[in-house]
Amino acid sequence: MRRLLRYFNGVMFRLELNILTTFLRDQRFNYATILTFSLFISFGTQVLMYLGAMNKINPSITEAAELDGITFFKELWYITLPNIFSTIATFLVVGLSVFFKADMGVYTMFGTNASNNIQTIGYYLNRLIIGASANQAQWGYISAFGLCCTFIVAPLTYFLKQYLDKADPLA
Repeated sequence: MRRLLRYFNGVMFRLELNILTTFLRDQRFNYATILTFSLFISFGTQVLMYLGAMNKINPSITEAAELDGITFFKELWYITLPNIFSTIATFLVVGLSVFFKADMGVYTMFGTNASNNIQTIGYYLNRLIIGASANQAQWGYISAFGLCCTFIVAPLTYFLKQYLDKADPLA
């Protein structure tokens, strides 16, 4: 039985690895594969955060709404979303703040050999600092570029936070 399980695990590993490398090598699927990977990696944290936020909703509110005959979508729109709005706002603000930094796992999957059509700003900066062609003389320019990105994203993040604080239905 153990031999059969080891054989099955080996076949599944090779199959998954072949499918993944096929999608990564084909340039038509590169970006979609990396985007799917990034969403899948961040999925666990988001599920835990949203479950924690939804567990804080007072059960008597949903029970009273169900007794009044509320539909699922109305419960979602009028009860659940307003009660977890602060968690949604947190994810939006954090997502915007790491916009220029995120390399979406491109460096993890490709190292310094990613094709130009899937490179992100975060990957480009990582490659300039870590890659084989890294030159310490360029670090000042790279830092200046990072500061320029910060000057762009910081006000946007601040204004998004202010807007979401005003738009919070429970505040």
